[in-house]
Amino acid sequence: MASVRVYVPTYKRNELFVRAINSLLAQTFTNWIAEIHNDCPDDNFPEIFIKSLNDERFLIYSKNENLGAIKIFNLFFNNDIKETFYCLLEDDNWWEPIFLESMIMAMEDNIGAIIAFANHYIWDERVGNKWIKRNETRYSQFNSIKYEWVKFRSLKNICDYSFSNCSLFIRANKFDNFEIPLQTRGDFMEHVRQRVFVHPLLFISKPLVNFSLTLDSYRKKSLKGYHEHEAMLIASFFKYCNDKEKFGESLISELRNGFGNSINRAIYAGIIDTDSRFLLTKINIKEWILFLLYCLKHLGNTINVFQTKKKYEDLWNYLCVNTKNRFEEEC
Repeated sequence: MASVRVYVPTYKRNELFVRAINSLLAQTFTNWIAEIHNDCPDDNFPEIFIKSLNDERFLIYSKNENLGAIKIFNLFFNNDIKETFYCLLEDDNWWEPIFLESMIMAMEDNIGAIIAFANHYIWDERVGNKWIKRNETRYSQFNSIKYEWVKFRSLKNICDYSFSNCSLFIRANKFDNFEIPLQTRGDFMEHVRQRVFVHPLLFISKPLVNFSLTLDSYRKKSLKGYHEHEAMLIASFFKYCNDKEKFGESLISELRNGFGNSINRAIYAGIIDTDSRFLLTKINIKEWILFLLYCLKHLGNTINVFQTKKKYEDLWNYLCVNTKNRFEEEC
């Protein structure tokens, strides 16, 4: 019989944590073990709450120091467990009751699948602990199919990612190591980890996950390292892509239809690596002027981009090695 290990990281979001745990307890598939990792040494609520459930399937680990998102998540992606599968449930998200049952069925129907992910509903938090459900799922265009194999060689994977952590479902293998460099910025965790995942990924079109965009998600974050990460993702893709022109044209078109200074991503990629320099020839005069104005306004951030490969040497090498591996898989 299949079994599942569920990893639940939490940090100072106790109300949401309870919601996530209740969605785990409501699962129709019950042969699971859950590891709760509390990354806030001063908060004993998670431990008190879990112990109050009196459920032997829960294991609680409270950290003596705050490890941060990258270190905590790396614990889950390099393990030797006896369960058949493992997955993650972040404290701000929650599952539909048939999540585990459906994901196991998908993996058994597609025995060659190593990593799968499910479609999800999107919820926006409003003031006063109110939640508004959006009218469409993240992948509404695929709602009419049951499964879809997602290849690495795609426009989306140049500087984006296909899955969310809470929608992942992975076949356990003690030889797999999906850790990412500690240099990785937290909001690029999925982007970077997708480069080490063996493709194709199995996509389950049925929405089985509830993904929350908390008020904190909308708060303006520091730009420190942001442009560098985007540039490295794009540049590492084009370093090993053998149809650069096709994907280059598609990327520029996509970025032009994006928000704000999206086209700057391609320019930064062309600046940091010679294999992406061809992207600079696709930038028009107006875009160059806007880019230069942006650089003057954010001079410090722009100077940092020129030092990307030196400053983020481990991350750059990691992206290059694993991007090369992904392309070779599909040859």
